Order: sequence, then C-alpha cells, then structure tokens
Amino acid sequence: KIINMTTKELLLNDVTKWRFWGRWKMSIFCNCPYNYFVHDKIYAEFNLPKEYTGTVLNTDGYVYALESDHTAFNLFINEKFNEDLSWFNNFFSVCQKIHNRANTTSSNLNIIDCMKSFNEIACSTMIIHFIDKSLEQVVSTLSEKSGINSSQFMKLLVPSRPTYVMEYKEELYNLKDDKHDEFIKKYGWLAASFLDGERLTENDLKKELNGLKQSVETVLSDTELMNSFDPKLKEQVGILQNLIYFRSANAEVANKVVNAHWDEIDKLSNKFNLTRKDFNLLTPNEIISLASGESLPSDFSNRSDKYGIYCIDGDFKIFFEKELDDALKIFEQKVVENVTEVKGSIAFKGKVRGIARIIDNVGDLPKVKDGDIIIASETMPDYIIGMKKAAGFVTNTGGITSHAAIVAKKKKKPCI
Repeated sequence: KIINMTTKELLLNDVTKWRFWGRWKMSIFCNCPYNYFVHDKIYAEFNLPKEYTGTVLNTDGYVYALESDHTAFNLFINEKFNEDLSWFNNFFSVCQKIHNRANTTSSNLNIIDCMKSFNEIACSTMIIHFIDKSLEQVVSTLSEKSGINSSQFMKLLVPSRPTYVMEYKEELYNLKDDKHDEFIKKYGWLAASFLDGERLTENDLKKELNGLKQSVETVLSDTELMNSFDPKLKEQVGILQNLIYFRSANAEVANKVVNAHWDEIDKLSNKFNLTRKDFNLLTPNEIISLASGESLPSDFSNRSDKYGIYCIDGDFKIFFEKELDDALKIFEQKVVENVTEVKGSIAFKGKVRGIARIIDNVGDLPKVKDGDIIIASETMPDYIIGMKKAAGFVTNTGGITSHAAIVAKKKKKPCI
C-alpha cells in the first residue's frame, strides 16, 4: 500500500535527517522567534543560499536542525570566509540596523514594534549560531597562519567593541553618588530576564558597588598584535570579533527592548485577565495579534511549559501532550554510560576540580555554590551570578562567539 506523506511528516518520522543542536529549556515566548526565524522579513537581507531552509524542530527544549541545512550553510560560509569577506560586512551592517531599530523602539513604547524587534534580533542570532558552528574549525588554521601560539590567538577572540554589560561595568566603576537614579534608569533592565524577574534597585546597586574590585575587568583585543598580521588575516580575525560582539549584544538588546515595554505588556495582559508572566505562553507574533485587537489563541488554556515546536515547509506549530510524547519517542535522548572523559574546544585553558551542577535554565542557578563547575547547554547574560561563583564552565553548544567563552576569558576561568 502506498501512503502519501508530506515532507513534514517524513521529516518528523526520520531521525536520520536531523542533527541534535542543543538543549534550550525556555518559555514559548523566548523560544519561538528562534524557531520561525527564516520567516521574518529581515531574513531576506542576509542573502543566504536557497538550499538552506532554516528548518528547526524543538521537543521539550531539545533542538534539532536539518543535516542538509548544516551542509549547505557550511559550504556557503566557508566559501565566503575564504573568498568573499564582503558578505560578512553586509551581515554586520544589517545586525547594526536591527540594534539601532531596537534601541529606538525601546523608547517609543509600542508593543507591536517591540515584538517585531525581538523577532529580528532572534533571526540574526540564529544565523550567528550557524556561522559559529561553520567557522569553529577554521580557528586552528588561522592560529597557525598568525605565527603565535594557540593560547595567544584565543585571547584575540573577544568582542570587537564593548557590549552593553561591559559598558555597564565600566560606568559602574566610575559611578558618582548623585548619579545612582540616572544609572538605574539606564541599566535597570539588566537585572531582569525578558518577561520575568525584577529591575535593578538601589539595594542591588549598593551590593554591586560593595563587591567591586579596584580595576575594571575589560576584554579588549590586542591591537598591536592584530596590526602585525597580513591584511586578510587581520580582517578574518576582525570578523570573528564582530560575531562575538553581536552574539552577546543581541541577547542583551533583546532583553532591553522587551523590558522597556513591561508597562504596556501589563496593560495588554490585564485586558485578558492575565499576568505578564502568562504571556510566556504566547509567541511574539501572537502578542502582535492581541495588540492588533485579536483574541487569545484557541488552545491557550491548554498550553504548558512542556511543549514542542516545528517550523517545516512554512508550517509553524506549537504542540503539547500526546503529539509531544510521540515526538519525544521518535527523538529519544539516550543516556551514554561508562564514559570517563568528554572532549571539546577550549575557550580558556586551565585545570580546576569541583562539583558538577547541571543548569537547564536560569531557575537552576541557586544550585551553584562557590567552586562548582557549571554544566549547561549554553550560558546567557542572566547566568552571570552563578558564573561568578563557579570555578569553570562546560557547555554543549556555544563555540567561539558564545557568552561562556567571553566570560571565561574575562574571569580567567577554564571553559570547554
């Protein structure tokens, strides 16, 4: 009997077509823009090959991308990195345009513009994730070309310019007593996390000031060393530094633009007898619909924190319960036993010993004690409190542009 199946059905039932990417246990609100990113209008401006589809599957936080997408993207990015660096200049130009728009949106208090900015930031972030994965292997080649040892070369892989968090630290060290209110107004969003948490308070600021060291912890590139490289190598290293900057700054500006609209989001949620936290069960596009006068999704009352997402053949869906259970059976995560050693790429060298603390999300951070080792899919800016306590970090994903790699260099803590 011949059974006609759509591409979507074939993909969802064939685990060999997918590559496990990592685990991101976040809310529907935070996760969805990173799953339907190829459908955002800004995507067309990145000029990616048509063979790359951006198809993503998420089963309760276990994220997969198509093997064919990784292959197509690797070929494209490595060719551009070796033959046509102008593509990266265009990419960074679009990323900066997204940031400029988000910063303007942060002050215009329009929910629809806020959600559109959040979607755009997620789109560029997903492409940076793919670029990082594609270029991870070129680091050793560039290190050899540079004529310096690998440790020295890795120290060059830092943000091309200060991120928002780095600017916050710099201003904090030089903060005058009569400028506290102004400082909190400017950086209060850093203490929160998208739709959750609390903004920076005067008490928080006093604790920060009491814990300050004497000098500013900066992570800046060695300009003199960079100038000794041949022009192409210097430009290639500069591209890596820009990728590192935008990866971190994207997460920060996304938080900033959402946090700036808390009051407007609260007003909208009150219309539906919901809290701001309830909006974590909605996608940014659904919030745009609500702000445009539409109703809650028909399945809203059945939604939960345990969900799946697919975006296949232009079909985007959030699924729960039996559909999710079925997907989890197909894409079963198997436990590998009797392993005494794991290997990865070094972000910062060192040797430490500590208790492993598995961190699935920011809610797990209170588990981290002084001297522990954080084990995570990747770290985010709002993980910083736990990372200050930890002696080292191990992440499943991230690469050269990752937040964990930047913090490791800054704090001089081992990271793989």
